[in-house]
Amino acid sequence: MKPAAPSSSPIESIIIDSYRQAIFYTPRMEIPYLRTAIAITLVEVRHAAGLTQPQLADFSGLSRSYVAALEAGKTSFSVESLYTLLHVMGVGAPTFFARVEELREQCPTLSSPGKGRRRMKRLAGIETPAAPAHFAIPGRRTKG
Repeated sequence: MKPAAPSSSPIESIIIDSYRQAIFYTPRMEIPYLRTAIAITLVEVRHAAGLTQPQLADFSGLSRSYVAALEAGKTSFSVESLYTLLHVMGVGAPTFFARVEELREQCPTLSSPGKGRRRMKRLAGIETPAAPAHFAIPGRRTKG
């Protein structure tokens, strides 16, 4: 007689079912909005943990550019690096992926941020001062 299987949460059973389906699927499966939803969730969790990108990178032992690329949705991740990030932020995988699935249903999109402070000032309606005239003339030296 087989022992009774331990009860699992609905999220764990979804993850297990998805894993079983993925094992038997040979071609690369493109899951709509997955990378975008993961990127947005990663940013939300990082903010909730009160960490900056450099802090998260330093505490997890990953490079800053890799963390930035993950949050921008420009790269994929290994399971090991994701679990490392989640551990640093104090979030479990089922909680993280439950939020990812919520976002995927909303079909999220990412916008490219542009030029940091200048873009934020422009979006806020604050005019930045015009560049001095000598910056507009190629080949001219600046004073100083």
